[in-house]
Amino acid sequence: MKTYVINLASAIDRKNFQQEQLKRLEIECEFITATPVDVIPQETFDHHYFDWQRPLRKVEVACYYSHRAVWQRILDENKPALILEDDALLSLHSKELLNTLDCLKDADYVQLEARSRKKLLAKKGIAFTTTSKLHRLYLDRTGAAGYVLWPSGAKKLIERERKKVLVWRMRILPLAST
Repeated sequence: MKTYVINLASAIDRKNFQQEQLKRLEIECEFITATPVDVIPQETFDHHYFDWQRPLRKVEVACYYSHRAVWQRILDENKPALILEDDALLSLHSKELLNTLDCLKDADYVQLEARSRKKLLAKKGIAFTTTSKLHRLYLDRTGAAGYVLWPSGAKKLIERERKKVLVWRMRILPLAST
């Protein structure tokens, strides 16, 4: 399975960390240069300001656009991929998990990040590898440090954004013409 690591060009220490970690785990990766804040127009920040539970900071919107670029690549290449942020810490069992996930059919998205935030999970999990179980996630406020995305999931995420942009533009156009 292909692995993409999103990394700001200036974050050399994080890139080095990921190179060493992934080499130890025998996982090949491609680094994707993260979208810097200064290349995103103010209108885009305004559009995404209320996309979450609280107003998003500019750096969070830029991070979203970095992920969005990888989603498009997954859709174009028509193959699932692991997406990592450059500060993600991986389990020693990550390669086994990725090999198993690569064979998974009818999946859109598997979240790999675990935080101590409130989660609502299915009580029963499916034994997936010798060290992992998959649980259906019903409620979570986790980040995007590590996840596997299939082309079907990338298509849904991109389409959701397109629909949101159309609604947003329809709302602001009448205001702009007055």
